[in-house]
Amino acid sequence: MKIAMHFGRLVLAITFAAAAGAQTPPAQNQNPTLFDFKPMDINSDGRVSLEEAKPNSELVRAFEALDLNHDDFLTPLEFSRWSRAGKSLVPSDPTTAPSGSNGAQHMPDTR
Repeated sequence: MKIAMHFGRLVLAITFAAAAGAQTPPAQNQNPTLFDFKPMDINSDGRVSLEEAKPNSELVRAFEALDLNHDDFLTPLEFSRWSRAGKSLVPSDPTTAPSGSNGAQHMPDTR
């Protein structure tokens, strides 16, 4: 009986020691830094070249996959597909924009 009790305590001690020594994996960054298109477009030509992307190694690695037309430049639309893209100057879709004259259809009739 005493042997079983000592064995049980030993198992319990080993379990606690293993749990205390176990390390949790480092937490993933839940809020990664986003990069805006305009500062990346150093020469302000409306597109980001591979040369302009070089200061950001993550963008360089993703560049080829993002460059859909393979012209060696990222347009604002191509740039916006990047997981780290912030503001990308993508033109709005005219089918979702309000219509009328500056929202005049929503103005009360004061005649």
